[in-house]
Amino acid sequence: MLKNYISIALRNLKRHKVYAVINILGLTVSLALAILLLSFIRYEFSYEDFNNKKDRIFRSVSNVKVSDTKTIQAPVSTGLVSNWVIDDIPEVESILRLDGRGTEFSYEDQNFHDFAGFFTDTTFFRFFDFPLQAGDKRTALSPGGILLSDKMATKIFGERNPLGETLKWGNRNLEVTGVLDELPANTHLQFDFLIPLSVYSNLDSYFENRGMSTYIYYLLKEEMANSSNISKLDNFIEERVNEYFEDFGMTVDHRLQNLDDIHLDSAGLQYTIATPGNKSTIIILSFLAFFIVFIAVINYVNLETSRAETRSLEVGMRKVSGANRRSLVNQFIGESLVTTFIAFIIAIGLAELFSNGFETLVNREFSHELYTPVNLVIYFGLAVILGIVAGFYPSLYLSSFRPAVILKSSAKMTRGNNKLRVILVVAQFAIASFLVITLLAVYSQINYAKNKELGFNQEQVVAIENLTDKMQKNYNVIKNEVSVLPGVAEVSAATGYPGNVSMHNMIRLNTEQQGVLVKDNIVKNDYDRTLDLEILSGRYFSEEFTSDTNAYVLNERAVEMLGLENPVGRTIYHNETRGKVIGIIRDYHIESLREEIMPVVHSTRRDDFSYVLVKIRLDNINRTLNSIKEGLTEIDNEYIFEYEFLDDYFRAMYEEEERVNKTSMYSATIAIIIALLGLYALTSFVVIKRRKEIGIRKAMGATVGSIVWKLIKDINKWVLLANFIAWPIAYYFIKQWLSNFAYRIEISIWFFITGTLITLLIALIVVVTQAYYAANENPAYTLRDE
Repeated sequence: MLKNYISIALRNLKRHKVYAVINILGLTVSLALAILLLSFIRYEFSYEDFNNKKDRIFRSVSNVKVSDTKTIQAPVSTGLVSNWVIDDIPEVESILRLDGRGTEFSYEDQNFHDFAGFFTDTTFFRFFDFPLQAGDKRTALSPGGILLSDKMATKIFGERNPLGETLKWGNRNLEVTGVLDELPANTHLQFDFLIPLSVYSNLDSYFENRGMSTYIYYLLKEEMANSSNISKLDNFIEERVNEYFEDFGMTVDHRLQNLDDIHLDSAGLQYTIATPGNKSTIIILSFLAFFIVFIAVINYVNLETSRAETRSLEVGMRKVSGANRRSLVNQFIGESLVTTFIAFIIAIGLAELFSNGFETLVNREFSHELYTPVNLVIYFGLAVILGIVAGFYPSLYLSSFRPAVILKSSAKMTRGNNKLRVILVVAQFAIASFLVITLLAVYSQINYAKNKELGFNQEQVVAIENLTDKMQKNYNVIKNEVSVLPGVAEVSAATGYPGNVSMHNMIRLNTEQQGVLVKDNIVKNDYDRTLDLEILSGRYFSEEFTSDTNAYVLNERAVEMLGLENPVGRTIYHNETRGKVIGIIRDYHIESLREEIMPVVHSTRRDDFSYVLVKIRLDNINRTLNSIKEGLTEIDNEYIFEYEFLDDYFRAMYEEEERVNKTSMYSATIAIIIALLGLYALTSFVVIKRRKEIGIRKAMGATVGSIVWKLIKDINKWVLLANFIAWPIAYYFIKQWLSNFAYRIEISIWFFITGTLITLLIALIVVVTQAYYAANENPAYTLRDE
């Protein structure tokens, strides 16, 4: 019986080649995209799965209130929490502190400064199940030691065994006590080295100076990770942290985040260890996968039911020959499964072909898990379900025909069934229109964010990074060397630059007043001219004024939050240090447009700087960059020249939106193509149904143009209805998405009009093609049976 069903299915596919190609094409593309999207989604949910204790591990997340409408959210707290929790919360088995630092090491007179890692407690391996390539977990974090990643060990020592070797860090020697295996890609923890915190003699003093900058993890005891204990720990930490920072005027809302939630529930958090995933992206991609598959199923249903007239005679003859309805249902579902299985085989190859491009698009390397046994079972299950669902309605519909009616007039069997077909096509184009409209809005917001006036000049400004210790001690030498180059307009330096200022501190009018949390940037002279910051009143820092080491420049937002009038010359406190305001700069965006403009303070209170900022002229940029590189390597021949243009850095802030936009754009294109195949089915059905009507109209003198126009009106009204259904849904989605941006576009009616015109125009091309063909058919041929 099964062999019979398969042979019938293959014979029908061969007989009706156009319909077969359309069905297989739609199912293939939808399955290939679904395979890629499902693989990516499963990979995103696999983060931290290798940690056996992940259900018992939590980390601190702090929301620090800046103003009534602004908070800074970050997965950090004060390292002093460890002292408080261990004494008072017995449900906690262990605490881990990770203090992120980039630092410079030397080995055999060679310097290495492009590594980042953590100073950590010795409890690290109680939390994380990272295997060691060399060394012993029990001694790898012993005092005076350093644990290296496989990548760092290879770069420094090559093929030699690094155990027991000594790295120089500042004026200390650190012994290599272990080497980690390559870190899994699906973990939020990415680092090059671990140094035990015991390297510092007074940890309390160290963490007092570090403020809110340490990653804190808590391991709850077995069977203690319940909501009651989690809430108890959360409330305790929040109370103690607010008590500790009360004198600074800081208010902190604390929450605990489970290890399993870190990757997908960290959107909006600053200072994350690695770039997190985004649950919203997962939801969007899941909907896209569903929409694409749904549209392909609709196509199959439409195409199969539109062929009812041609297949009704087959059904009638089978019923007369003794076939019952159940066997016919099985036959038609079997045909659907055969078609879907062919599409599935092709889809597997298609997914493999485009997997590398898709990885680049979503910025994840997951193709190595594309064809794991579990994933293959999921894909095959999806194909089977898709085949059954696609074939279910056509099988019921076709098997319901009565032989007596069929054999008398097969044309009657197709009457009254066009309503479902119309509903399905309307659903298809509603989805396609929704995708087009939302894509227009997303594109407009990203374009707005890239081109909005930011309050500073980011063009042709280069941030030179990963400076060596030697370079950080010789800023004047750097400035003198670089500023005389012919292609250089300005030179300055700072601990941060717009988009990359990580330091926060408190400013206030007096020590009794509640403070204002500000973005704190230690700068060098000419920072304002390098970025073209606008001085509204007062002046900027200058070497002509030796007292500037105890002076501050504020932005408008900081002045407003302090409640200052005539601020220039006023005294303020930076934490506990008293100083004078010497200038006010216009507000500028120091973060992405998702965030409100923060209060900002500039100072020259220390010689610290992490970046050299160089404004270069447009003529021969590459030659200027090479000259800068030569000048810096003369200062320190160990330095590896690394830089980034500020405009590129700001554009990169919207990479997540860009990726979602591109993925959605490709998916929308596929959705529209598959929807057009569905429209082809509906148009074919209408043309078949109205062949005699068209013949009569032509015989009565109707022109080809008038007949085409009537068919266009009859079909495109459903496409227009689909657009009007899509409008309110698209509006709601766009409004919710734009709420993630503090600075955003207005929702324009043109998004909806343009989306409607695009879908109508595309649909028009399909309809006109078939309508023109039908209108040119010879009436004598279509009316010969009348």
